[in-house]
Amino acid sequence: MAHGSLVARPRDFEAQGGTGVTGPDRFKEVDRLFQAVCDLAPDDRIEALNQAAPGDPSLREEVLGLLRAESSAETALTPSAMASCFAEAFSAGADDPASVGAYTIVRRLGEGGMGVVYEARQSSPNRRVAVKLLRPALGSQQAFRRFEFEIEAIGRLAHANIAQAFEAGVADTPAGPRPYFAMELVDGDRLDRWASGRPLRDRLEMFTRICDAVHHAHTRGVLHRDLKPANIMVTPDGVPKVLDFGVARTLEEDGRGSLMTMSGQVLGTPAYMSPEQFIGGDDGVDTRSDVYALGVVLYQLVSGELPHDVLGKSAFAAAQIVREQPTRPLSKVSPTAAGDIETIATKALERDKSRRYQSASELRDDVQRFLDGRTITARPPSVSYQLSRFARRHAAAVTGAGLAIIALLVGMVATSVAMLNAVEQRDLARAERAEARRQSGIAAAVTDFLNEDVLATVTASALGKDATVRQAVDAAADGLDGRFVDQPETGAAIEVSIGNVYNALGEYERAESLLRNAHATLAERRGASDPMTLDVSKDLAAVLREAGNFDEARRLLILALDAYERALGPTADPTLDTIVELAQIELDGFGDPDASAAWVHRFDQRRPTGMTDDHPVAMKADMRRGALAIHTRDFGPAIEAYERLAITRAATYGERHHATMAVYHNLAVSYEAVGRYADAEPLYARTLAFAREMSGPDNPSTLVTAHNLAYLYESMGRFDEAEPLYIDTLERCRRVFGPTHPGTLTCSQSLASLYRETDRLKESVALLRRVHEDALDELGPDAPPVVEIAWKLAVVLTEQGEPDEAIGLLERSIASVRFRLPPDHPMLGMMLAAEGKCLYRLNRHAEAIRSLEASETILSNHSTAEYIAHVETVRDYLSRARSALAADPSADVE
Repeated sequence: MAHGSLVARPRDFEAQGGTGVTGPDRFKEVDRLFQAVCDLAPDDRIEALNQAAPGDPSLREEVLGLLRAESSAETALTPSAMASCFAEAFSAGADDPASVGAYTIVRRLGEGGMGVVYEARQSSPNRRVAVKLLRPALGSQQAFRRFEFEIEAIGRLAHANIAQAFEAGVADTPAGPRPYFAMELVDGDRLDRWASGRPLRDRLEMFTRICDAVHHAHTRGVLHRDLKPANIMVTPDGVPKVLDFGVARTLEEDGRGSLMTMSGQVLGTPAYMSPEQFIGGDDGVDTRSDVYALGVVLYQLVSGELPHDVLGKSAFAAAQIVREQPTRPLSKVSPTAAGDIETIATKALERDKSRRYQSASELRDDVQRFLDGRTITARPPSVSYQLSRFARRHAAAVTGAGLAIIALLVGMVATSVAMLNAVEQRDLARAERAEARRQSGIAAAVTDFLNEDVLATVTASALGKDATVRQAVDAAADGLDGRFVDQPETGAAIEVSIGNVYNALGEYERAESLLRNAHATLAERRGASDPMTLDVSKDLAAVLREAGNFDEARRLLILALDAYERALGPTADPTLDTIVELAQIELDGFGDPDASAAWVHRFDQRRPTGMTDDHPVAMKADMRRGALAIHTRDFGPAIEAYERLAITRAATYGERHHATMAVYHNLAVSYEAVGRYADAEPLYARTLAFAREMSGPDNPSTLVTAHNLAYLYESMGRFDEAEPLYIDTLERCRRVFGPTHPGTLTCSQSLASLYRETDRLKESVALLRRVHEDALDELGPDAPPVVEIAWKLAVVLTEQGEPDEAIGLLERSIASVRFRLPPDHPMLGMMLAAEGKCLYRLNRHAEAIRSLEASETILSNHSTAEYIAHVETVRDYLSRARSALAADPSADVE
């Protein structure tokens, strides 16, 4: 498991100035107050509790928690039954266990709604830790899932400013099996106490480090949802630690984060909650909700006050205040804060989340600009403001096609934790429970391996750096040999996780080797049609597709589709997802839009009526629709599809998420294709910056984005900017992919095209010759990339005055295209046009006329601007050839 948060708080802090009573006595007081106010009207309850427990706000909050739970539509418990349940929970805590797993309990630190927190001692290694143990009476499915989500959330995180998580498991206790997790024990002061009396600069510098930690969580798919000074500790050496992910939400595509609330129950601390959090449920909550909470923290760090007067108010009253009343101007509370800091805080606290900073990193960056004496971006017409306005026009922001590699590493943990979900997901039969326990064991073993062999090798200072990730994964892969001989399924699960990371890094050979091993193991032990085996088949197909092995990738997907249909049915998510994957490979691998469209149509026919537009598979299908429109050069529908999809993905995942960025990248491609260069350029620039930051300069997605930006520069006539970017990208493609990978070939042809456009025909020919020779040797003469390169080489040779060599290349290319494409395909029309021009240069005018007439017939049937322009050129050459033949038929060369 990766990193997370729990602390050793002083006991008086846990009691928040109250009696400090715990265990049965504490419950008796809670129960007494609960019984006294449960029959009162909601508004009267607050007043009665304030009078009954004026000096113990934590006691009031516990009673209010019971009242909220009692009123939930999800619970069937009566007030007395609810009280009995919590009585059992508190009384069970009176007999604290002597040990939990491998940890010896030292003392109880505190307790919350879900669990009890202990200081404990671990013997190997010898260290103090914090252990959180689920209350025994909270053994419901809902409670287990909430606790499991907390484990999953913290398990995704690996950051110097988030306390480290060590282990999760199930402990045998006198009350029965109880889930627990062990974490770093953090000593120090809570943030607001640390900040008291310190210079403003120190407070702001500390705030930027906190933003870094929150941004890290967001890029790993985790929302905190309860950020406040009480959940941020500062160690004696000045290191902030973000704590308590007990109400965190994961941003998984399967929507499981919604299980963390009961019937829309509001989770969080009202003074720090964003307007959308008060609604209940997770639909409107995203990373910008945490940005709002950071805004409250910033406001409090600067002024010592809160932006809204909500202390002591009910959740309903607090919601009205936050959602309807303006924020108190920071300069009114703290006159020295007038100016940029007030502007920054105001933007972070916008009620409309689309007007806030769109990420914690944007907020951090503006605070850092203030500290550096630079101009902040919070005031219009700054770049960030213009981008946010663009986002409002298109209902999406601009970002890229990159993938965060570290997120994939900790995603390996998420994959493992997902195996645990079956335990409490439904009422399992005994055999199913046994299988779930087996999966749980695999998940725990995978988590331990990742802790010891992967994440331990990644230093906090190097997080996000591609080279460090590769080194960590290499070390982990090397450590697999012979380690799981007695646990083959565990070994296979780890091979799958590491293989998928290698795929994202562009290390296709290593990815393929690991995934093939895992597939063979699972097929032997579980069967070829087992869902786990089929999932690995899809992962392997993805690697093969990226590596250019399209035939085997398609074969694996078709086999998986057949097995999914038989095992899960025609409308199951894995079945539909495989259909969409087949649509992708038909277009990207085989260039067959008709076959791709047929798969998309099959998805549409099977799509369940309840599948919403923000369902992950539905969004993937929309991506395919946009790609099809681009491929057929129908850019209007492509732009509409991507702008529509951008709305959904931005709302679902937030802006700085790879799934959203893929949409924005393709939107930029579409803008460029219709000449909207001014719209496309900032999108490409931003997506490239994000891809380099999150994935490294050699990652496949980074290279695709770099190539497309260079292509845009070329289209705009900015050759001095395009050429160095092309050259750098091509060198990286050759090193990462090899000389004949589709990405390398595409970049080579683009650079050759630039040389041709700038009248450097010799350089263009030299580059295309090299590429053609490499591809011919590796792929054979009839491979589509070889045919396309030969055609382009022939065009430049003709222009350079070498038509004799060019005509042979064209004849072979045309023969191959005629064999595999329809007779009216525009590529054939373009090649025939090139052949006609070449024949004209060779004075073979009669043959030139035949080729040019055939080209004119084909291209005239395609109405796009590109082909219309070529038709005019063809007609010009036709006129010349006919005139030359009529002037001197005897001069025509046969």
